[in-house]
Amino acid sequence: MAKRWSDPLVEEVRQRGRAYTERLGHDIHAIMEDLRRHQREHPARYVSRVTVVPGSPEPPPRPPGKGK
Repeated sequence: MAKRWSDPLVEEVRQRGRAYTERLGHDIHAIMEDLRRHQREHPARYVSRVTVVPGSPEPPPRPPGKGK
Protein backbone atom coordinates (compact mmCIF):
# COMPACT_ATOMS: atom_id res chain seq x y z
CA MET A 1 0.00 0.00 0.00
CA ALA A 2 1.31 3.46 -0.90
CA LYS A 3 2.14 5.91 1.86
CA ARG A 4 -0.68 8.39 2.39
CA TRP A 5 0.21 12.04 1.78
CA SER A 6 0.03 14.09 4.96
CA ASP A 7 0.46 17.76 5.81
CA PRO A 8 0.40 18.97 9.43
CA LEU A 9 -1.49 22.15 8.55
CA VAL A 10 -4.17 20.25 6.63
CA GLU A 11 -4.51 17.79 9.51
CA GLU A 12 -4.91 20.64 12.00
CA VAL A 13 -7.65 22.26 9.89
CA ARG A 14 -9.46 18.94 9.60
CA GLN A 15 -9.18 18.30 13.34
CA ARG A 16 -10.55 21.75 14.15
CA GLY A 17 -13.42 21.23 11.70
CA ARG A 18 -14.29 17.90 13.30
CA ALA A 19 -14.18 19.45 16.79
CA TYR A 20 -16.39 22.36 15.66
CA THR A 21 -19.07 20.14 14.14
CA GLU A 22 -18.95 17.77 17.10
CA ARG A 23 -19.43 20.70 19.50
CA LEU A 24 -22.65 21.55 17.62
CA GLY A 25 -23.86 17.96 17.52
CA HIS A 26 -23.19 17.54 13.77
CA ASP A 27 -26.45 19.46 13.25
CA ILE A 28 -26.29 21.40 9.96
CA HIS A 29 -28.94 23.87 11.16
CA ALA A 30 -27.00 24.62 14.35
CA ILE A 31 -23.77 24.98 12.36
CA MET A 32 -25.34 27.42 9.90
CA GLU A 33 -26.93 29.46 12.70
CA ASP A 34 -23.58 29.63 14.50
CA LEU A 35 -21.84 30.79 11.30
CA ARG A 36 -24.53 33.43 10.71
CA ARG A 37 -24.22 34.64 14.31
CA HIS A 38 -20.46 34.89 13.95
CA GLN A 39 -20.84 36.80 10.68
CA ARG A 40 -23.25 39.29 12.32
CA GLU A 41 -20.89 39.80 15.26
CA HIS A 42 -17.71 40.10 13.13
CA PRO A 43 -18.72 41.55 9.72
CA ALA A 44 -15.19 42.80 8.93
CA ARG A 45 -13.90 39.20 8.88
CA TYR A 46 -16.12 38.19 5.95
CA VAL A 47 -15.78 38.97 2.26
CA SER A 48 -18.87 39.79 0.27
CA ARG A 49 -19.30 38.57 -3.28
CA VAL A 50 -17.43 40.60 -5.89
CA THR A 51 -18.59 40.66 -9.49
CA VAL A 52 -15.83 41.01 -12.08
CA VAL A 53 -16.89 42.10 -15.54
CA PRO A 54 -14.79 40.49 -18.29
CA GLY A 55 -12.52 43.08 -19.87
CA SER A 56 -12.91 45.48 -16.95
CA PRO A 57 -9.57 46.85 -15.74
CA GLU A 58 -10.62 46.76 -12.08
CA PRO A 59 -13.45 45.44 -9.92
CA PRO A 60 -16.56 47.60 -9.45
CA PRO A 61 -16.58 50.00 -6.48
CA ARG A 62 -17.72 48.71 -3.10
CA PRO A 63 -21.13 49.74 -1.77
CA PRO A 64 -20.99 52.50 0.86
CA GLY A 65 -20.29 51.23 4.36
CA LYS A 66 -18.79 47.93 3.21
CA GLY A 67 -15.19 47.26 4.15
CA LYS A 68 -12.43 49.80 4.19
